[in-house]
Amino acid sequence: MKFIYGCLVGVVLGGCVNSAELNAKLQSQVDAAAPSVVMKPAAFELNCDASQLTMQKVGQAQYGVSGCGKRATFGVMCRFDGDEIVKDSCTSLKMSETQN
Repeated sequence: MKFIYGCLVGVVLGGCVNSAELNAKLQSQVDAAAPSVVMKPAAFELNCDASQLTMQKVGQAQYGVSGCGKRATFGVMCRFDGDEIVKDSCTSLKMSETQN
């Protein structure tokens, strides 16, 4: 379905976009949105000031946050309109937490 949609958009723009290219574009947008969506809830959930937290990508739309002797994994979900994130539509969900 994504490939078909990408082709329909691509035909209008003058070519066919394959699903891998579209997925890569969408994932890069999620990666760019992740810090603003993950860090505030992570600071609350880990009871740790955001300035003491570090974040790294650990999977597709999954980000690990560490700080204050704790670690947690957050998933990021966004709504898309075609090949762009809908402004302010991303949210995070804590998936796991451990003590260091």
